[in-house]
Amino acid sequence: MSTINRPGGSWKSPFKALALATLLTGCATDFQYPSVIENRPDFLPQSYTLSDLPYFPATDLESGAGPLTSLLAATGLSTALPSEIAPMLYEQQSPTTFQTDVRTTIRSFGLIPYPLAPRLIDIIVEIASGNPVLALQGSGGIGTQWSYVLVKGFDFDRELMIVNTASGEDVELPLREFERRWVAGNRQSVMAVAPGELPTTADAGDYHAALSALQQIDATDPELEAAYQRGLEEWPEDRNLLMGFGQYLMDSGQYFQASDVFSETMNLYPGYGMAHNNMARVLIELGRLDEARFHANQAVATDDEFNEVYVQTLEVINRRARSANRNN
Repeated sequence: MSTINRPGGSWKSPFKALALATLLTGCATDFQYPSVIENRPDFLPQSYTLSDLPYFPATDLESGAGPLTSLLAATGLSTALPSEIAPMLYEQQSPTTFQTDVRTTIRSFGLIPYPLAPRLIDIIVEIASGNPVLALQGSGGIGTQWSYVLVKGFDFDRELMIVNTASGEDVELPLREFERRWVAGNRQSVMAVAPGELPTTADAGDYHAALSALQQIDATDPELEAAYQRGLEEWPEDRNLLMGFGQYLMDSGQYFQASDVFSETMNLYPGYGMAHNNMARVLIELGRLDEARFHANQAVATDDEFNEVYVQTLEVINRRARSANRNN
């Protein structure tokens, strides 16, 4: 996954300023495209289209699978065909299946489904960075028809988005029309991210949410390790990423590594009760009960909303200690 290089600095500062200006233009149903066109950042080209993306035409029964198959193939990690992907989309095309089946399918190929923020500029920046985006489109009105499109290009001069659909390649949609259909789909779009890579527009909160969703399905998914490490390279002091990575290591039985992560978290956030609690849980597994009790007591002393969890950890330590004394 590539990033935009901008002379004199990164894309992030101007991007955030533009995103804020876009969000301030009105409510979520207002069109964002006029502001995006008028305030195009100088690091974005006037037009850009991803070339050599795999294209898979699909039948009416497989129409949702066509663009999704292309998204997966673009990562180089999938050789599936639409006929193989279609059964994974149990509800075919709908907002519900976009939230569930699409993301589940992406995960099944060892990739991380990363939902983009509901900002048109995010899609454009990702395309300019070389990253295709799957978007949900709705016809609007009574009897809305849903479709998935693989967004692959944009043209500011002609106010166009270039997409692949199940029935056509390099389809040119007026930017206004693309956004109208995207709004009908509740501005939903997603990327397929290989572990160890980051979307250009990623922020720590959304990235952690994507990893956390995967972690809830499979707490020891081996792809998570590289994904968390990459996130912590970008945001080394993010508390949620540190705690998520420590939890993954603990669940994977990598207790010494987990203790290092929780130790770093406590150094950065000394009054954070859950970091002390999780350190105590790791130390229990390592048989270091006195140290575990110290951290459990530190957690209990914070008296926050998770105090019941901390007390339970302390009770586990005391039971382990009593059992050890009986055996000696």
